[in-house]
Amino acid sequence: MPSVTLTDSPLVFAGYGVVAPEYKWDDYAGLDCTGKPVVVLNDDPGNAGSDTTLFKGKALTLYSRADYKAEEAVRHGATGLLVIYDTRSASTRTWSWKNVQTAFSTPKARRA
Repeated sequence: MPSVTLTDSPLVFAGYGVVAPEYKWDDYAGLDCTGKPVVVLNDDPGNAGSDTTLFKGKALTLYSRADYKAEEAVRHGATGLLVIYDTRSASTRTWSWKNVQTAFSTPKARRA
């Protein structure tokens, strides 16, 4: 597996890592992620928060998926992605560390 070395590279926090024009939501607006690792929260704003008017409320959307977040980070020039999982959220209550290891044991994103 190829390796990547990041030296003195600042982390960029991009909220939920979501760009959803249909919801007028862009966590990457105004951020420069080129050549930097991105840190995002799991889930989407509706599912993770208490405001059920956001996105589809407690129903999961594609924006809550880690593979979507990885693809979006790549589209914004990121060199890596760190997803902060909160086990209180609905989409991760059933995820164990073993699930995460299995799902992300190989690289998932590539530069276009």
